[in-house]
Amino acid sequence: MRVLIAVDDPSSSAAIIDFVADCGLYRDASFRVIHVMNPIMVNEHPAIAYAPFLEPATNQYASEAREMIEAAIKRLHDKLSKPALINADVLLGLPTKVIVEQARKWPADIIVIGSHGRSGFKQFLLGSVSREIVAKAPCSVLVVRLDQNHQSEPKMSSNLSVAE
Repeated sequence: MRVLIAVDDPSSSAAIIDFVADCGLYRDASFRVIHVMNPIMVNEHPAIAYAPFLEPATNQYASEAREMIEAAIKRLHDKLSKPALINADVLLGLPTKVIVEQARKWPADIIVIGSHGRSGFKQFLLGSVSREIVAKAPCSVLVVRLDQNHQSEPKMSSNLSVAE
């Protein structure tokens, strides 16, 4: 089985990795762990394209993303009972689009993502990456519900239904 794990921040990535390792469904799996850096929309704000902080801020974000991915890989290796093939990348683009593309290209048998459980107006403003991935994914999707402290709750969803 090929498991694509998409992570978005260090504390939620730890909860997602713990959930995947602890549920035991993926004993003989190969894993791909990704983080998608959402590009700064320079076209919407042309003045920031020349701001002196733009490049250092982007570099800092990329460095932190690589550290998060490395920590996630180490955590997954440490938690699995058997050695597994794990590869990882930090990618640039719109998260939903890139995650779905990666699932097609690799090809993944399942995508594992986190959901922060936003609803109502917050969901309208912030969007719901997990909901959109469930709708567009070429494979099954496991959504790990995260509470406000980024701890995983034992709830699963697939692309058949989503509880947000």
